[in-house]
Amino acid sequence: MIQPIRALLAPADATGCNYYRLSLPYGAMQRAGAAVVHSGIEADVREYSHMVIQRPSGVEITNQLQQLARVQCSTAIVVEQDDDLDNLSPSNPAYAVYTPDALKRLHQNYEVANLITTTNEYLAEEISQWTDAPIAILPNYVDGMIETIVHQPTEHWTIGWSGSASHLEDVQWSSKAISRYLRQSGSLLHLIGIPEFAKEYAR
Repeated sequence: MIQPIRALLAPADATGCNYYRLSLPYGAMQRAGAAVVHSGIEADVREYSHMVIQRPSGVEITNQLQQLARVQCSTAIVVEQDDDLDNLSPSNPAYAVYTPDALKRLHQNYEVANLITTTNEYLAEEISQWTDAPIAILPNYVDGMIETIVHQPTEHWTIGWSGSASHLEDVQWSSKAISRYLRQSGSLLHLIGIPEFAKEYAR
C-alpha cells in the first residue's frame, strides 16, 4: 500500500490562486487517502514529506527555504508558481509587490526547490532559466461537483466572467465588443471578483 504524502501547504494568499492550485487539489488528495495535509502558520517542517510554497519571494520565507536546503532535510521543497511574475504589467496590483529584490529572492528559491509546479509550458520555460529542478505542468481544474449544479432557465443568455484585479487589461481589451453584444442581444453580464470592473462595460 502506498503511504500518503504529508504535505505542509504555504499559500500566497486566500484568493483563487490558493483555491485552485492548493486547496482544491490537495483537498481531493486528502479525501482519497493520498495525502495528509496541513495548512497553517505554526508547524515543524521536519514532520512533513513535502513543503509546498506558493510564489515564495518574501525575506522570511526565503531565509527559511535557503536554510532548509542547506541542512539537507528530507522534506522536499515544492514551489508552486502560477503567474509570470517577471513580466507583470504595471496595471497589475502585484507589480508593486514583486520588486527586483523580491524577484531575486524568488529565483533563489527556484534554485533550491526539489520540484516546481506550474500551469503551462510557457511558464515552465520561463522558470527553467533559474533552476535545474524538474518542472511539472499541472493545469487548473474545477471541482467536479460543479457538474451537479442545476441551472434555472432564463429568458436571456448570461455571459459570466470571474477573475482578480490582475485582469484589468483583459477586461479593457474585451469590454467594447462584449458591451456591444449585450446591447444588441439583451443578454446579461454576471461578474464575479471585482465589482469595479463593471464600469468598463458601461462605456
